[in-house]
Amino acid sequence: MHGTLDALDRGLHALAGLSGVTTHAVHTPFGSIRAYEARTGGPLPTLVLLHGLAAGTAAQYVPFFLAARGVFRRVIAPDLPGHGGSPPLRVMNTPALYESVVAALDALVDEPPIVYGNSLGGAVAVAYGLSRHARGLFLTSPAGTPLPDDLLRSLLERMLLRDDDAAAVLLAELQERPPVWARFIASDVRARFSQPHIRALVTSVTNEHGFTPAALRGLDAPTLLVWGLADRLFPPEMFAYWRAHLTATIERPAGVGHVPHVEAPLWTWRRLVRFAEEVTGTRG
Repeated sequence: MHGTLDALDRGLHALAGLSGVTTHAVHTPFGSIRAYEARTGGPLPTLVLLHGLAAGTAAQYVPFFLAARGVFRRVIAPDLPGHGGSPPLRVMNTPALYESVVAALDALVDEPPIVYGNSLGGAVAVAYGLSRHARGLFLTSPAGTPLPDDLLRSLLERMLLRDDDAAAVLLAELQERPPVWARFIASDVRARFSQPHIRALVTSVTNEHGFTPAALRGLDAPTLLVWGLADRLFPPEMFAYWRAHLTATIERPAGVGHVPHVEAPLWTWRRLVRFAEEVTGTRG
């Protein structure tokens, strides 16, 4: 792949290296995962950053790595399997993806972390919190809920992006005012979602993979759920499910869409730091 988005990923990866962020492969029983890491020397616990589906590389979090200096002790951001420098899993489905990332974090994290997860990364963050001790979970428009069968089929069909027009619609649903350049990257976005392992992941999703109310009752980490009022990608039934079954502080910021760390990075960073301070009782 050699589109605009891939050039942007390469540029962010280079910027990460120039900024002192290291990358290394973590070997797990499920396969290898590439992780970005920096020791940022602050008083707050380790921060883990988890990106969404077909979102390229975790180098998208370079601004947060830079902002974390003197705030968080360490920052870790893995490329999810089949993204960036992490090869696809032998079987691409969400349970295997959750387990592989948890295994990688077991090798990387030496204390209960603060975990930020967006979209698919939000679902991974919940899976981590259900199986490991976390100091706090900051979830932005997380995936992972069951849906009525017709709504699930409709959502998954939309995520397959059969043509560039479907990709342009998806980009328009991400935020309140899509940037004018969004239409120029529609073909790149479709190409990413058309990769065989991404299609396999999307088509593997079933309601049996969703987090049940009983499972969510076992989530004991302090949790903040942010679902921007401008997010039109996921159906409102998903937010309603989280609100009904997740014990969390819930915020619905105006003008914020599906990917807050990209479209509202300053607001997201400040809220993330304040959340970490609140749950740890430590000033960053």
